[in-house]
Amino acid sequence: VPPRVPGGGLRKLLHDTGRTMSLITADSMQTFWSVWTPDGRDVVSTGGGLIEGAQWVGLYSRRIDGSGPPAALTHAQGSNWQQPYSYTADGSLLLFQQSAEGINHDLWVLPMAEGSDPWPFLATPAEEYHPAISSDGRWLAYTSNESGRDEVYLSEFPEGRTRLLVSTAGGSSPAWAANGGELFYLHQVEAQAAVMSVSVSVSGEDVQLGRPVELFRGPFVEAWMPFGRFYDVTPDGQRFLMVQRPEQDRSLERVVVVLSFDEELVSRVGE
Repeated sequence: VPPRVPGGGLRKLLHDTGRTMSLITADSMQTFWSVWTPDGRDVVSTGGGLIEGAQWVGLYSRRIDGSGPPAALTHAQGSNWQQPYSYTADGSLLLFQQSAEGINHDLWVLPMAEGSDPWPFLATPAEEYHPAISSDGRWLAYTSNESGRDEVYLSEFPEGRTRLLVSTAGGSSPAWAANGGELFYLHQVEAQAAVMSVSVSVSGEDVQLGRPVELFRGPFVEAWMPFGRFYDVTPDGQRFLMVQRPEQDRSLERVVVVLSFDEELVSRVGE
């Protein structure tokens, strides 16, 4: 997921081309919580700003090469916030979460066909967030606190008839392996975040879940409230990109002050 840079822009870090960076945005829109489209040509983000003194937040799509203005996909009504999360493999549907300024999260679906309106998939008094759709588009994993703590659930999509508990002792932030046969999530244990794996076997209309298995744990960021997923997994399910917390007991050895930071930023990423 492309991270933010000062001023609300997005930047793309190309690990295969000398770790160079290229700036995608050059406008004043505040842009955050971004996801890739399946074809890798665009990123969809939460975009926000002020219009006539009123705060607004919606979903916007941008070309990864920075060409053209951002395209508005939704315009959140009232105090609603929207965050993009997961595309179906064919790019026809975008799963996102909507909340009222960070509370009362529900799961919504945005059809990408022109003129289509978003519709709610799951809207209950509980908090539902972190939607992750399987590669075949048949199953949706998500986090809910309906039991009194965050747990990961699996629901048939889009009918929602079948619902299964995936985690057994708390969990959040589900993510799929590309083959659909494995589901990952984070579990807080001994002040660390553990990456858990659950096998998923589908036969016709029946789905079987294995027991959660811990893959590894460490001082990783589990989640900041329900916003965003702070890790990702490669399509083969063999490598993970994690956000590591700073060492609390490590003392500073030196302080570096960068003068004319804006000029250095331009020299690194361009105008």
